[in-house]
Amino acid sequence: MTPRPAATSAVAGMTMVTAGSMTANLASYVLALLASRWLGPAGYSEFASLLAAQLVLAVPALALQTVVAREVVLGGGDAALRGLGRRCAVIVAVIAAALVVPVAAVLDTGVGATAAALLTAPLLVLLATEQGLLQGRGRFGELSVILAATGIAKVVPAVAALALGWGRALR
Repeated sequence: MTPRPAATSAVAGMTMVTAGSMTANLASYVLALLASRWLGPAGYSEFASLLAAQLVLAVPALALQTVVAREVVLGGGDAALRGLGRRCAVIVAVIAAALVVPVAAVLDTGVGATAAALLTAPLLVLLATEQGLLQGRGRFGELSVILAATGIAKVVPAVAALALGWGRALR
């Protein structure tokens, strides 16, 4: 089998990752649209604030994916990189747990809803480690599937909870 030229391979990889990312973002948009309709302005404001707090705690995941991908390219071993991911996830989990009550107080949201939002951040860190491993190996088809699947998997439970009327639990 003749290898593809680098430019063709790069375009194919970029296209696959773009498709996976767009699928995840479309799922997030659907969640925002439904939440805004079902929760009304005040409820949606609380919901969006919790999502923003979750995003802040997930920032290490973004950095970690990049670092892991670079280290894979440089020959870093999976075990060491997964260990790094686990250590980062523990740090994020400790920070998230410490912030649940203060964030709930500042945002005037329920502790349970706040915990649900913040305590998912460590999972995003672990996921970013695996995404970085795929990215570093140039396994963009698999990465795009993971991006799309996790984007949808993050949204489905929230949509189900909102559809069941659990949006009132924000308080």
